[in-house]
Amino acid sequence: MDQLTPEAFVSPINHGSLSEQSGKWVCQKSGAKFPLIAGVPCLLPDADRALIEWRMRAQGLIQHYEKAIADLKEELRAPSLRTSTRSRLEKTRAMTIAHVEFLRATFEPLKLNQKGAQPSAEALGYKLPPSQAIQGYFPNLIRDWASESGENEAGFLLLKEAWGESYAERTLVLGAGACRLAFDLHSSGLSKQTVCADLNPLLFLVARRILAGETLKLVHFPTAPKNNEAASGVLRVAKAPKATRTEGFSQVFADVYYLPFADESVDTVVTPWLIDILPQRFEYLVQEINRVLKPGGTWINSGSLNFTLRRWSDSVSPEEAIEIASENGFKQEMFFQRAVPYLHTAEDAHQRTETVTTFRLKKTHKAPLSQQAPLSPEWLADISVAIPKEMTDQNEVAFFDSQAFLIAHIDGKRSAKDLALLLSQRYGLAADESLDAVVSFLSRRASTRAFRS
Repeated sequence: MDQLTPEAFVSPINHGSLSEQSGKWVCQKSGAKFPLIAGVPCLLPDADRALIEWRMRAQGLIQHYEKAIADLKEELRAPSLRTSTRSRLEKTRAMTIAHVEFLRATFEPLKLNQKGAQPSAEALGYKLPPSQAIQGYFPNLIRDWASESGENEAGFLLLKEAWGESYAERTLVLGAGACRLAFDLHSSGLSKQTVCADLNPLLFLVARRILAGETLKLVHFPTAPKNNEAASGVLRVAKAPKATRTEGFSQVFADVYYLPFADESVDTVVTPWLIDILPQRFEYLVQEINRVLKPGGTWINSGSLNFTLRRWSDSVSPEEAIEIASENGFKQEMFFQRAVPYLHTAEDAHQRTETVTTFRLKKTHKAPLSQQAPLSPEWLADISVAIPKEMTDQNEVAFFDSQAFLIAHIDGKRSAKDLALLLSQRYGLAADESLDAVVSFLSRRASTRAFRS
């Protein structure tokens, strides 16, 4: 993959130019610093906090599996286990150990053992279940690089049909995930320079290893295993296709609402399986895509359109989505829906078929940024502002005593600063450690509550 230089990007905060200083990229206007993770620039509005969050979630995920390994060892002590059950548990434990080793190797660039990696003793989060958060799209990773189901080919054919015969000098793929679709697009020669943007370090770091030529062994734990063998986990070999083209292909950690690209600097934007899972109103995404696209530039979307935002009026239909785009500087050139298989594997009984919505829009004029998506709620941007009482639910289940403690003290009057002081006093944490933990906990709650349950 290409070695990126800061001159090709801008600060996601103020669109100021960037330069490299002491191994980091620095904004010339504000002095804000952006680290590189395994060579991938982390161009997020608050990169340092994101890195802390990634470390915390990665460590939580590893701890989740370490507990599972210990639990399996304890269960295997039982003398009354039937032979088939013992065999399944032994293999499950071996597969889980292999998965932990894989995770540790993949997360090595995050430096999990670095001081300050976990903002609090319990991280005030939860033990991340294997299907959520940082590992939430692991089945997609399996599909992208370790599957012969034909789904990758089917997805690319939809994109290619919408793409047409045009050629892009610079393409931006938002929510690129494990990067297979973006890579297939780039390898086709339709795009000279393809930049993948995402927030998930696991998917990006694995894709980077594979595209560097590594062959990886991934453990696939089926959601609904078809048989005893599948229930223990299945090893899959992940590698890039034989025909590879990495020149002009690159990755960047970025927030889709604060893209680190200058105005009108991109020919084509692709959004695969993305737009309905974002936590802000659709307009914000449309306006940011419009900002970075050149006049006459193309936006291609392909994926599900099942908006579930908390406000019903924001959960738009496909027709409304096109209307919103038209109101913000785009003209529809193509629209179609096709049924395709989604996450089909030989070992998993949990398979589905999705009706995928694909459209191609052309930028007709510049759209004003009428309302910028907030970096965070006011009460997180300013830790002295009171947290609204609706951020708590006394009936919800807390995974830790510290969680329950915080939830119980959100009363509509206390701020994040107030909660941090209470937490520090109760658990003996340092002031900065306590504040980081509180802000991280509240940030996750704010993001989660953007959607209907």
